Amino acid sequence: MDIGYYFKEKQRSPAINLFEGNLEEFQAKSSFTENAKKLAMQMGFKISNNVLASWEKHGQERVIVVLEQVKGKPRIKNHIGYITYLLNNNEKFKIKL
Repeated sequence: MDIGYYFKEKQRSPAINLFEGNLEEFQAKSSFTENAKKLAMQMGFKISNNVLASWEKHGQERVIVVLEQVKGKPRIKNHIGYITYLLNNNEKFKIKL
């Protein structure tokens, strides 16, 4: 008696294709979030996902640059408020990218 196995190839789910298509975008957003939160922790405060989402409309690169600039200013008491102010008034402060 001979036992054999037959493999039938399954078709990929549309959800998997959608995930693969958005993977790069997800990874980029995840690394931005990680970098921003890491910089904030180095300065001694935490950033919520909601705050990051509101800052992200100013551009991920700009947010990281502002965080790095603020990192060198130890006298700031309200980091989130100050960073939000800088991002909202970027024309006034000419933040260099």
